[in-house]
Amino acid sequence: MNFEGYVDHTENGEIFGWVRNRDEPQQRVAVTIRLSNGWSKTLLADQPREDLRASSIGDGRYGFKTSVPFKIAHEGHITVSVSVKRSDYILENSGRQLLIEHPIQLIAGDISNNCNLRCPFCITDYSLTKGLRNMPAEVFEKAIPLLPLVPDGMFWLSCMHEATVHPQIIDFIQSVPSHLRKKLSFTTNLCKNLTDDTLRALANSNIHSIRISIDSIDPERFAELRKGGRLEKFLANLTRLSHFMKSSQTAPKIRYITMAFASNVHEILPVIMKCKEILPAYAHEVRFIFYQPHIAKWGQKNILPLDQWNEMKQEVESHAGSEHVEFYDPFPDTHSSFEKAIGIDTYKPSPAVFGGTCNPKQYTPADPLVNNRTKIPNEPLTFRLRWDGLLSHEKMPESDFLEYIQNLTPKYFVDMRIASQPEELDGWQKGIYE
Repeated sequence: MNFEGYVDHTENGEIFGWVRNRDEPQQRVAVTIRLSNGWSKTLLADQPREDLRASSIGDGRYGFKTSVPFKIAHEGHITVSVSVKRSDYILENSGRQLLIEHPIQLIAGDISNNCNLRCPFCITDYSLTKGLRNMPAEVFEKAIPLLPLVPDGMFWLSCMHEATVHPQIIDFIQSVPSHLRKKLSFTTNLCKNLTDDTLRALANSNIHSIRISIDSIDPERFAELRKGGRLEKFLANLTRLSHFMKSSQTAPKIRYITMAFASNVHEILPVIMKCKEILPAYAHEVRFIFYQPHIAKWGQKNILPLDQWNEMKQEVESHAGSEHVEFYDPFPDTHSSFEKAIGIDTYKPSPAVFGGTCNPKQYTPADPLVNNRTKIPNEPLTFRLRWDGLLSHEKMPESDFLEYIQNLTPKYFVDMRIASQPEELDGWQKGIYE
């Protein structure tokens, strides 16, 4: 038989193409779609294709289309092959990779509820956070199935707090299957007492990236901006990490984060060059301060005037050489917010979100037991994962998310929360546990 056909599309979990028998153009041909992970499906190529008809390819009814089940499509690198059933004819463009658009853009997790430093510009208010609470291993184990749902580097082990205060951070990383390690990343101030074993393990971890915060190479200013930290310890940790990474075949990428203030603006370029000298990175971020009422007074004294910010950017761009530097400009209302101390009169300290003891109901989506099907948002989803296993998303009830990943019961979330054994239940949690 004289077949002709093409695989046109293998993106977002969908496969479509067309095939016909030139000798018998009225015949509808069956095709078998095979994935490299073993999944297969046979269907009839009989769907109308206007583009084929317009190109005078018979009557145009030679199309086929199918969707790969969500769980199957997220099993790593998968290639697609399409052949005519009971034939050795393989369609053109077979062998293409099945490309998946990840349903979740980011899971901003925190495996701890606290930080070893008290930086005066931190947007997290720790005034009511007492003690250290770490994510139990059982909770992290329950979170691992979420890893295939995010792009590389977008499952954070720390977002608002410090990951290295968790004594099991290396155990957590090593518990993740090797093919999923690239999903992980975290931010650190690198000011803890980190052993050679810890740094060596990080250097060989095969996670996507480590974001390292550094604002000054002057010991006194470093201690002021990174309150509780010492430059000497930071540099020692960075130097040892660099040493171990040089001999590693599975080293993570490094990304630096530097905050710019009136007191350190003249140091931004030296900081960038010092970091490059010790441990080169794929990017160095320079950020402007973010406004929160609890840092308003400190910010009023230390905020960088916009003209100095722009001058610093020009200097860095002119002298940073090949170093890739990204600037995060201030929001339009940042200066006015600090000047007016917006919200400071009514501001009341509260436990850190996803930090201390707080009312989960405030940060929890709709009742996951309610089985109403609302439209899945078109924009990428962003979730937060707290140290105790509370997973939340502002725009989507958990029931809808469960349906989205083809798991129609809340059991996954129940298991994650049960693993943490919360002392008090509130809101939707009561309905789940009872």
